Amino acid sequence: MRFTNTMTTLRPVQIVLLSWTLLSFVLAVLPPDMGGTVRALNAVLFITLGPGCALFLLLLEYMPPAEAAVVAIGTSLVTLVLGSQVLLIMGFWRTWGVTGIVALVTAALTLLPSLRAVGGDAR
Repeated sequence: MRFTNTMTTLRPVQIVLLSWTLLSFVLAVLPPDMGGTVRALNAVLFITLGPGCALFLLLLEYMPPAEAAVVAIGTSLVTLVLGSQVLLIMGFWRTWGVTGIVALVTAALTLLPSLRAVGGDAR
């Protein structure tokens, strides 16, 4: 029986983005009095730009960089707002919950090219 490796390797930019995602979620779970300014700055940047960075990498195949950046940042902000609203309506809003939703979307968008390569590009 022969086994073949169906997993593709991650590009360095994907590894950096996944590391930032994990770090941001860990920082969000820490008690509120830990981290100070660095934690707050990371939270703002990750929550607003995390999914956008991952989506930008995907969209570069299909459109010019300027258009990809606008769509990616808009999608990132929509993810933040809708995730926050859903949690708020359900009564489960917590900082780590919002960060968890954004981290999940970011990780999925980051891994999508690798998953597409494993399953075959269906374009």
